[in-house]
Amino acid sequence: MSLDDIVRETSFDLYQTELHYEICRAVAHRRSDDPVARKVLENLYALKSNAARKATALVAYVQRSAVPVQGMCVNASVREMLPPGWGQGVRIEPFTGTAEPFIGWNHVGLLLAKALLHRLFRLLAGRAAAGDTLVRAWVEVSAAMYPAEVRQGQVLVYPFALNVMRQVRFLRWCRREGIQVSLAGMPYSLPAILAGLLRRQPNDLLLAQAEMRANARHAQELLAQRPRQLMTSDEFETASLVLYQPLLAACVKVVNTAHGVGNYCPHIAYSEFRVLAPAQSDFYVKRNPDIRYIPLATEKRQITGLSHYSTAAGKPAALVLIHQPFDLSPLKAEEAVQAQLDAELARLAQVLCLQYRVKMHPNSRQARKGATHRSFQGEPVYDWAALDAFRPIFVTINSTVFFDARGVAPVLVYAGATFEPALYFTPPIMTITLQDAEQVLRGLLPEDAWMRAAAFHAQEAEPAVHAAASTPTAP
Repeated sequence: MSLDDIVRETSFDLYQTELHYEICRAVAHRRSDDPVARKVLENLYALKSNAARKATALVAYVQRSAVPVQGMCVNASVREMLPPGWGQGVRIEPFTGTAEPFIGWNHVGLLLAKALLHRLFRLLAGRAAAGDTLVRAWVEVSAAMYPAEVRQGQVLVYPFALNVMRQVRFLRWCRREGIQVSLAGMPYSLPAILAGLLRRQPNDLLLAQAEMRANARHAQELLAQRPRQLMTSDEFETASLVLYQPLLAACVKVVNTAHGVGNYCPHIAYSEFRVLAPAQSDFYVKRNPDIRYIPLATEKRQITGLSHYSTAAGKPAALVLIHQPFDLSPLKAEEAVQAQLDAELARLAQVLCLQYRVKMHPNSRQARKGATHRSFQGEPVYDWAALDAFRPIFVTINSTVFFDARGVAPVLVYAGATFEPALYFTPPIMTITLQDAEQVLRGLLPEDAWMRAAAFHAQEAEPAVHAAASTPTAP
């Protein structure tokens, strides 16, 4: 069996387990003696290393295989990623192909593009006014996370290449609302990056050093504005800990709100982390015990445009797939499952005589009126209010809509091999598979059954607050 096939069939959930993080940690410790660089490298491997994912997928496959694995032939870099002493009794054949780097060349290209875009933003940036509160922002989500701070403080808008027009709309909104806003960028050193390429510096060390250098410099730029607190949402940035450690040392309060429902960099640095679910704080607190973890209030996570489930009597039921842009990421297993769910929901909509919609991700471009989205069989919907005429039954893989829809409608989470809803969500959880989809959905069609399911999903487990061992206070 091909290792590439194993990886394609493996959910990203596996790469949010201790097995994956331990593999990344061991390699980071072999690559550097510097404690901070080790943390950045571990973050980098955990999020961006195909070699690390292959190593994790291989180990997990061998562990769960019903048939004992007798031999394998793996890339040299993947073999180096494997845990020391692993695979005893398994014959490992020499690999004759080209060894892939720990971090792929695509990430080097993205770093160069990122450096250029940040430099452009820095050239266009006006002089930011000093203030007690700084908000690092990208799009309108930042304003939803920090509504008071956005209006009272200084908003620094950083490049958002995923959807330029979404960011343009956010900037226009800021200016219409009279919000103090300016463009901002990280001071990446293009000469240093190019010099590293010319001397053939390994990609992982090149990226780690470039990010550490830019974040360390930007920390001093932010400190020069003398803030008392900084609000952000960037636990996915591999070197954000380098940016915030100097601020924390200067008694600046740094507040992060979870970017999404998943777990990102294992090593972070904040005063306070507002999480979407207890599972997130349970993950981060293992390596970052000095942060105060606070569950985000339910009332701040409600979908705008949809009514409470108790008002849905008399409305027709509809199937709604929550689209996630897996095609823009390396999450091939999730992308394949989303396509299979789309096909199955489209089939069942015909069988059960239901409307079928696909709620598109905010970063998706809106199709022309009346057009179907080329990637989905369901009718694309971009505005939540368009679903208020129905009793929606939401189906998702791991979207934060799970939380947003509490009190609105039932949400079914996909469960399958290597897909672990409990990594993201705290019970109560209702699940769905490709095998039981028809049975589950038929059971939710009667109005009283739908109401009971919506009420069941509206329940919320009482989250625990992880208090920091010690939290710096502003002077």
